Amino acid sequence: MALGHIDYYVLKPWQSPDEFFHRTVAEFLHEWTRARSSQPREVAVVAEPGSPRAHELRSLLARNGVPHAFHPSDSEEGRRLLRDAGRDGADVPVVVLLDGRVLVDPSNAELAGGYGVTTELDEQRDFDVVVVGAGPAGLAAAVYASSEGLRTLAIERESIGGQAGSSSLIRNYLGFSRGVSGAELAQRAYQQAWVFGTSFLLMREVVGLRTESERHIVTISDGSEATARAVVLATGVSYRRLGIPALEALNGTGVFYGASVAEAQALAGQHAYIIRGGNSAGQAALHLSREARRVSVLVRGSSLADSMSRYLVDEIDAASNIEVRLHIEVTDWLPAEVDPAGP
Repeated sequence: MALGHIDYYVLKPWQSPDEFFHRTVAEFLHEWTRARSSQPREVAVVAEPGSPRAHELRSLLARNGVPHAFHPSDSEEGRRLLRDAGRDGADVPVVVLLDGRVLVDPSNAELAGGYGVTTELDEQRDFDVVVVGAGPAGLAAAVYASSEGLRTLAIERESIGGQAGSSSLIRNYLGFSRGVSGAELAQRAYQQAWVFGTSFLLMREVVGLRTESERHIVTISDGSEATARAVVLATGVSYRRLGIPALEALNGTGVFYGASVAEAQALAGQHAYIIRGGNSAGQAALHLSREARRVSVLVRGSSLADSMSRYLVDEIDAASNIEVRLHIEVTDWLPAEVDPAGP
């Protein structure tokens, strides 16, 4: 298990019924179904292959735990969906919901509203606590605040789980012996906070904060405002950019910041490069290695151990199609014309 050769073990069922055995098998079936099922998903995204906006929509859906399918607009299924939606030849992403509704090049808020997420404040505008950011820290703050009876609002501009939500598998989080995907962990935390009474406002950004008469006033990107006794800032981090013009021009069309869970199957049989050697890089390498022919991890330092957890280093060492290249600094990009497996 530590080397990634097996996923888990099941204790021999000594009696019938053995609910631990049933639960373990059911959990695996659930994970497999979410990853591979060909049944209709809640959302279908139809777009040109390599569309940056389509990648953003798919990443948003994946990080929010929404089952979805992607169909290139020139595929048979893609053409059928566009034809049925009356959008033949559309050159922008088209989202088809399971109930038949069609969203043409939707904004993030429109997409979230399409699958039932609250993107506007209701009549409740005054809270005890407003949490800005719904990554792991923000979700934990919301759980603890609402569990103590405080009226709590959590505001998130992108997706539940923040950066952790894009992780394909987190194995060193307390309580999950087999590991858990970032999206699954975020959804569980979101449900826990919601059960305690936390209100959520998603796909909106906090753009202002001021204090009047001992109340903090939070201004939201849609122009609405909420007041609170306390404001918790859990705004997370932003990825440091490489700053290489040739690569930045390909952002979303082959160059991705983050684990890019949504793009893994599109890399089947290809050579993927991962730049840097932190835990997110290790998780991405292992996830992409299931689909890609080869994965190269490019690291500036002399060892992965300086920046990556030991369990990830061991799994990478055991993977036959992952190579680690040390003392590498990326300075430019040129299209490969000779050896597609080369640098």
